[in-house]
Amino acid sequence: MRSRAHHPTKARMLCRMPEGSMPIRDRKLIITEQLARHLDLSPRTLERWRREGSGPPWLEIGGCVRYDPTDIEEWKAARRNDPKEPGSN
Repeated sequence: MRSRAHHPTKARMLCRMPEGSMPIRDRKLIITEQLARHLDLSPRTLERWRREGSGPPWLEIGGCVRYDPTDIEEWKAARRNDPKEPGSN
């Protein structure tokens, strides 16, 4: 029997959070679809990154994938390229 992690559609149905106007930084944990919108990516890209062991850190709670906004901000900062800084990527 496969876990919910192998069935993204079922997992998304079971792991939905109510929609609201609260900014991403004010949420305690966010779901894949919210992060995908925030990064302007497809949720499938985030799912692929999790399978590959890349992308931002995530938590799995009760079979549902969640992201901590603090981890997301640190992950984004680590990938920031500033052409004004010597040695930047």
